[in-house]
Amino acid sequence: MQRAAAAAVNDPRAESDSAERFQHETKLLSNAAVGALASLCEPPKPLEAVQILTVFITSFNLLTLRSSYVEALRSLISSRKADKTLLGEVLRCSFIDSNDSLSSTSTLFKVLSEVTCNVDVGPYTFAQIICLGLTKLYHADSGIRQKSSMLLEVMHEHSSGVLFFGKFEAIAADPSSSVYLHVHRLTTERLSGEHPNHADDVVSGMSALLMCMPRSGNERVALLLSQSLESWVPNIQLTLDSDSEVRLHPSSASSRILYHILTLIKRCSESHFEQVAAIWT
Repeated sequence: MQRAAAAAVNDPRAESDSAERFQHETKLLSNAAVGALASLCEPPKPLEAVQILTVFITSFNLLTLRSSYVEALRSLISSRKADKTLLGEVLRCSFIDSNDSLSSTSTLFKVLSEVTCNVDVGPYTFAQIICLGLTKLYHADSGIRQKSSMLLEVMHEHSSGVLFFGKFEAIAADPSSSVYLHVHRLTTERLSGEHPNHADDVVSGMSALLMCMPRSGNERVALLLSQSLESWVPNIQLTLDSDSEVRLHPSSASSRILYHILTLIKRCSESHFEQVAAIWT
């Protein structure tokens, strides 16, 4: 099309100008397409969340359009009317393990963390952000680890946390894995100690995440998340409901958390026996 536009010019001296104008107008149309795609998420006829996210993920690999698509995604998930299914898909895809800081997964995580860090009331719950942040503290890229540490600290502060996280960010930025892997345990202990009332949701979230991981997946992530549960499980308060004076059974909330713990034991008892044993001691 570009060659055709240039060939259509009778004056050879204007041929290069025609080609440049064609490139400029094409870029404008591409950027306009990003805005049009974002508008499709608004009522009355939104695209399916998975379809929208697939377009974004594919476009993140186009360097000339990456910034436009990143901005469009940021606008979508920061909106007070953000589609819940889309938010869920962004969160799910951000969990996917990748050590490439330029991958679509890392881009999604960066956008999500920026939105959460820059608004007073974010689109995600405490437990969702804690689970996501902890999975990224092991990342090979120090920039991702720092963003993860900042994300966890912001959620900690938004939930009335008191103790400072500053030294954790410095540890997370250290290039040596023998150093930065310690920040996972330190951060988990701090969060579970200051936010015990979120233990049920965090344990359920971590257990669900571990159950979704393929058995041949990243074992280091599974190990670190299993270790995290050691700090959260003691904060769980199981309650009983009574049908009569002689019959007691777990409440619905307690049944839910017991289900997650038991399925986790079934999944990890062989590969991470020590961590599973520590949860019950």
